[in-house]
Amino acid sequence: MRRDAAIGAGLPPVDPVPAEISQECLQAVANYGAVTLITPPDESWNTSVALWFGDRWRSLVDLWTEEGRSDLVLDVDVFCSAASRTTSSSFPAAPRSD
Repeated sequence: MRRDAAIGAGLPPVDPVPAEISQECLQAVANYGAVTLITPPDESWNTSVALWFGDRWRSLVDLWTEEGRSDLVLDVDVFCSAASRTTSSSFPAAPRSD
C-alpha cells in the first residue's frame, strides 16, 4: 500500500484530499494501534457498500490489517464530472459498528 502524506497525491485523475483531512485520516489509523493496513482482499467487496446519491457515489470500504478485517472503514465520496472523475474524502477513517 502507498503511504502518502496526502491521500490521493500522485493519482492524475484524483484531486488530492485536503491536508487537514489527510492528517485526520492518518491520525485515526495511528490512534487505532500498532497495526499495519494492507491492501484489502477481493472478499472485502462482499461487506463494503457503494450507494448512488444523485451527484456522487458514497462508499464505505472495509479496511484490513495483517491480522484480517479491522473495524476501520474508508468513507469516501466519488464525484464524476463531464471533464474528469474526481475523488474527495469527507471523513477520516472511523471504526465500523457491526
